[in-house]
Amino acid sequence: MVIVICGGEGQLAREFAAYFKNYHSAVKVTSLSHGDLDITQEKSVLEVFKQLRPHVVINTVAYHKVDECERNVARSFNVNAFGGYLVAKMSRDIGARSMYFSTNYVFDGAKATPYEETDIPNPLNIYGHSKALAERLIHVCDPQAWIVRTNGLFGRYCGPKTKGGSGNFVDFVLGNAKENADLEMVSDQNITPTFTADLVKACVQLILENEKGGIFHITNSGETTWFEIAEKIYALVGSHGRVKPITTEERNAPAMRPKNAVLANNRLKALGFSTLPDWKVALRKHLELKGVLP
Repeated sequence: MVIVICGGEGQLAREFAAYFKNYHSAVKVTSLSHGDLDITQEKSVLEVFKQLRPHVVINTVAYHKVDECERNVARSFNVNAFGGYLVAKMSRDIGARSMYFSTNYVFDGAKATPYEETDIPNPLNIYGHSKALAERLIHVCDPQAWIVRTNGLFGRYCGPKTKGGSGNFVDFVLGNAKENADLEMVSDQNITPTFTADLVKACVQLILENEKGGIFHITNSGETTWFEIAEKIYALVGSHGRVKPITTEERNAPAMRPKNAVLANNRLKALGFSTLPDWKVALRKHLELKGVLP
């Protein structure tokens, strides 16, 4: 099997590459950075895919700085929607399957229970709208493409280009905790942070078992808030700083966020896949791998 990973410098792409190398070394994996492939350029995408002849294309490329997306609407839709569609279409045209990563932010948060794969998207922000459009375009283009909704990614391969150089939300909080700095964090947005190692394992199982395409929700188990995650990190590392809860309205971010953004992983369960570990277990494992816990 030949697999191409788009967005090769990102934390999710690097996690995929490492997982295949460690557990499925017979799979030939080519990881492409933005310098190797601009997914918004149709001719370039087709030429690269024809040359590499992948069986599966994993598209991890995303413009995911949610507040920035409000100011950069054209870039948001060009990368997230148009680029996502191009990768899926070019994959289909050469006989390959593709995997695209979407977000819980396609929902408005008005539902009282976790969102299921069959719920109708209703985004509150530009980022969510660009991802929701990508989902529709990809599904129409190729119903056999996998569309994976997830959220709050953290992992060992964090990159310097996100969260102000901290890599991801968890590492951003960890940096503050190490400095014993006080931190304000939103306490009224329900989410489930997701460990990239757990996410990748489930996604690879979908690929290798050649499961049907469509939308899958894949997150760690349980639900929490950004405040509770930060408070947990401070407690685990013994920080003397304080985490102060604030409301979404008090934060007053440029982009609106859903109050409930928890995803129910129903399709995975229906396939008999193992439930991903609880987010607290995943968080501790991440911190242990970083060497900040005994």
